[in-house]
Order: sequence, then C-alpha cells, then structure tokens
Amino acid sequence: MFLKNQEMQVIVAFFLFFTSIMVFIYELKFWNIHGLLVIVALFGCLSSCFILIHTFMKRKSKCLLVCAADGPSEVIRLMLVHSDDVQYQWQGSAALYHIMLVNTQSCEESLLSFYNLGAWDRLYHSVTIFPESKEATSWGFAALSLLSALPEVKAQVECEDNIASLLQALKKCLAAGKLCETTLDSKGAMEYMNAQKRGCMLLGQLADGSLKLQTSIVDEGGIEFIIDSMKWYRKHSHIQQWGIWALLQLTFEHPANNGYLLRKGGIEIILDAMKNHNTAADIHGQGLGLILCALQRKDDSDVPLIFRVAWSSGLKQVAERCLLRFQDNEHIVNASNQILAICKKATVAMKHPNSKCSHSNTTSKSKQNEKSSV
Repeated sequence: MFLKNQEMQVIVAFFLFFTSIMVFIYELKFWNIHGLLVIVALFGCLSSCFILIHTFMKRKSKCLLVCAADGPSEVIRLMLVHSDDVQYQWQGSAALYHIMLVNTQSCEESLLSFYNLGAWDRLYHSVTIFPESKEATSWGFAALSLLSALPEVKAQVECEDNIASLLQALKKCLAAGKLCETTLDSKGAMEYMNAQKRGCMLLGQLADGSLKLQTSIVDEGGIEFIIDSMKWYRKHSHIQQWGIWALLQLTFEHPANNGYLLRKGGIEIILDAMKNHNTAADIHGQGLGLILCALQRKDDSDVPLIFRVAWSSGLKQVAERCLLRFQDNEHIVNASNQILAICKKATVAMKHPNSKCSHSNTTSKSKQNEKSSV
C-alpha cells in the first residue's frame, strides 16, 4: 500500500515509526499481558522503515543519476550504458545542454569536441526512442539544436538520412503535448511546448545553408509539422517566433519550398501570428522578411498568387501598423516600406490594367494558369 504523494509517504512513515516505538517501550513492562501489541508495534516499525527506504530510493532514481558535474565524457557513457532508461536519457540530455551552453559561451571548448565524443548520436537516440517523454524531448532537442550548427552534423544527417526519424519524433511529441493540454496538466504542457519550440530551432538550424536538408525536411513533412505547431500554440509567442524562423530557413533561396509553403497556407499562418502578437518585434521582423523574400523572387511563377493571398490576409494593414509600432527597428521599417511599395505598385496596376506593370503581372498570371491547367 503506497501513497502517490511522496511527502505524504514520509509523514505517514514517521508517524508509524514513532507511534510504534512508544507502544513498544510501554508494552515491554507488561509483556505477559500485552505481548500481541508488542508484535504489532514491531510490525509498524518495519513497515515505516520500508516506506521511508522506498520513498528515498524513488527520489534518488529521479534526481541523482546524471548531472553536469560528471563531465561530458561520463554523461555520454552513462547515456550509452543505460540507453533504455528514460531517466538517464533526459537527465543526460539536460546535463549535456548545460555543459555545452556554458562552454560555448566561455569559449573554453568548441561544440566540435562534444560531437567527437558522440553527443549527437546519444541525443538523437534519446529523442527518437522516447519521443513522448516531455523531459527527454525538451532537453534533447535543445542540445541537438546547439550541435546542428556544425557542418559535421549536417554532413552526418545528410549521409544517414536522419530527418524522417527526427520529424516522426517531433510529431509524436506534438501529439503528446496536445493530449497533455486536454487533460489540464499545465506543468507537463509547458514542457511539451518547450520541446516544440526547440524542435523548430533544430529544424531551422539544420536547414540553414544546406539545400539538401532544406529539401529533405520539407519532403518528410517539416512544413506541415511547423504549421501544425504554430496553429496549436498560436497564443505562445516563442513557438510563433521560432516557427517562422524555421520556415524562413526552409524557404530561403529555395523556390520549390517557397511554393509549397504557399500551398500549405503558410502565408496566412505567418500573418496570423503577427496579428496575434502585435508587439513582438522578432515575429514581425522574421515574418516580413519571409514574405518579402517570397515577393521578390526572380522566378515569377508563384509571386502573383503569393501577393493575392498575402493581400487578402491583411498584409498591407500589417505593414502599416509595423511602421507605427516599430519606428526604431530599422530592419522592420525597411521591410515594411518595401512591402508597401509592392502593394502600391499592384494597386496602380489594378487601376490601370493597360499599364506595363499590369501587363507583366497578367503575363505571369497567364503562365501560372497554363501551368496549373497542365
């Protein structure tokens, strides 16, 4: 018989222990009369000791397995030896994250040294084996996002084709997070939300500067995952910020991914995030940058459609609000002015359909219609 609350277990155990001792001392004087009570008192002592030992062993198993003080080599070794124990995996991931964060900030060691020790392999194993553990995914994706900036990591992921497994883990983690919110577990929901934020960071970091990984992530459903996360956590600014950043990395100088994002409703999701978080400079800066890059593409196949979707979703109004709200942010001001200039040119073209600008737009639209009909 065990109580679920560990603090209550300790209280009950101490109560049983001291009560039993008092009864035992008192009844020794009357052994011939109350010998049965002495036996009961001894049983109470043993029971209380067992509860105490059980409680503290559970606490030790949860808190004292792996820590940053062990050093990266020992942490990785413990994670390898106990590869099927979720407690070792999430505590090891947390320890590696904190060690890497401190060392990269102080420049005492480079991230490459952690990669050479096998940190990426251990962390990858942790999140793919335990995708529904909020602790393992939250700390695992955080540490992986730090390592994923390394060219060696990108080369390994390209070679081993790890993207499918990573995205499968991210999707399972998102499903577990949704379930956790429906059960009103606020603490667990926060952990899962952190895991999603760090998962977006990981995907964006992997895609940055790698055309092959940009393509692989989108082919495996990366854009759908990010959009799904942004829809579910639409009121959480950090998810929106890192989701837009990941989408920017996936579509930067990649026309096919840009068009795919448009077809999946990405432009509407980005503008929705900017409206819901109208004071978040990071969200507006990255959102405007992504839309501006899409509108300034050299290949004009999807540009007219992108503009129509963005216009109908309130792009002009968002850009005008940005000029008023973020006057001190040069990047946002420049992006807003460029978008408003595009909007103005499009408005003139609509009023004067025979103009040169309108002709170029209609030509591109007819090409688009031809392609869609084919």
